Parts: sequence; C-alpha cells; structure tokens
Amino acid sequence: MNPVSIEHTPEHERLLDMYRGNFYEEDSFVWAEGERQRLKALWLQHAQQLGKFYRSHDMNIKALSVYHKTKIKILCMKLVISSL
Repeated sequence: MNPVSIEHTPEHERLLDMYRGNFYEEDSFVWAEGERQRLKALWLQHAQQLGKFYRSHDMNIKALSVYHKTKIKILCMKLVISSL
C-alpha cells in the first residue's frame, strides 16, 4: 500500500471502506479471535493515519468524515456482537 499522500487519499479511503467488520464475526470461532483483533487494529490504525494526514493538511472536514465513519463502524460492530 502506498503511503498516505494527496494523490493516494482516494485509494486509502477506498481501503477503509472495504472493511466490513470482524473476521468470522457471525460464527464466533474462538480460533479466529486473534485474527479478528489483528485486522481490526490494522483498520483502526489506518483510519487514524488517514485522519491525522487530513488534519495536518488542514483538511478538517475530510478528517472528521474519516473519524465519523470509524466511530459508526465500531458502534455497528458492537451492536452485532451484542446480538449474537
């Protein structure tokens, strides 16, 4: 993956949007827990890097959008987990 830069932000946003939630979320496989946590941590780290990039370039609306999408996805994942 390319480093975050102005020309690569569409690619980074597309990658963030590709994350659909926890790995094998619906099946609750114990063996998948480590991979679930690893993938979620990578996704969160990527979202933070993109948001930080936007903030450092005074693109505050874009940064807020990334943070908002991240928060919504986390809340949705918590709802799904609590309903299992």
